[in-house]
Amino acid sequence: MSDESTTPGPGWYPDPSAPGRQRYWDGTSWTEFTDENYAEKTGTSAPGTGVGVSSWPSTPQAAGPGEPAAPAGQQSWVAPATRTNGMAIGSLVTGILALAVCATTLPLGVILGPVAIVLSVKSSRVVKADPSQTGSGLATAGLVTGILGLLIGIALTIFWIVIVNDPLFWEGFNQEFNP
Repeated sequence: MSDESTTPGPGWYPDPSAPGRQRYWDGTSWTEFTDENYAEKTGTSAPGTGVGVSSWPSTPQAAGPGEPAAPAGQQSWVAPATRTNGMAIGSLVTGILALAVCATTLPLGVILGPVAIVLSVKSSRVVKADPSQTGSGLATAGLVTGILGLLIGIALTIFWIVIVNDPLFWEGFNQEFNP
C-alpha cells in the first residue's frame, strides 16, 4: 500500500464536469450543490488548466478527535466542519416549552406552538439547501412538539371556555366538595 489514498471526506471541490465551478462532494458521490462563481471569487481556474487548485486536497491532514487514523501508507482526510442550524435548535426548544406550559399557562402554549412550527419549517429549508448545516432531526422534533403543544393548548383552552364556564359544572363541583 505505498501510493494508495483514501477517498476525501465531504466538502467543496472543483467540479470535474464544469471548469471554474465548485461542486459539493458528500463523501461518496457528487451532489447537485454547486458554486457557479468560484473562479471569480477566488481568482483561480479549474483543475487541469495549469492554474489554481487541484481536484482533491493535496496535503493529508491529521485525523480529528474521534476519527480513526489512516492505515500505514495511506492518507487521512478530515471532513469539513458542520454546524447545527440555530433555528432548528430554537424550534425544538420552543416546541418543548409549548408542551410544558400547556398545563399551566393556556394562552402561552397556543402562542409557542405556531412559533415552533414556523421555526421548524424555515430551518428545514435552510438545512436542505446548505450541506454544511445539520439539524433536520431537531427541526422535525420541533415541528412535532410545536404541533402537539398547539393542539393540546387549543383543546385545554376549549375545555376551560366550554366546560369550566358551564354553571352545571360548578353546581356539581359545589355539591361534591361542599356538602
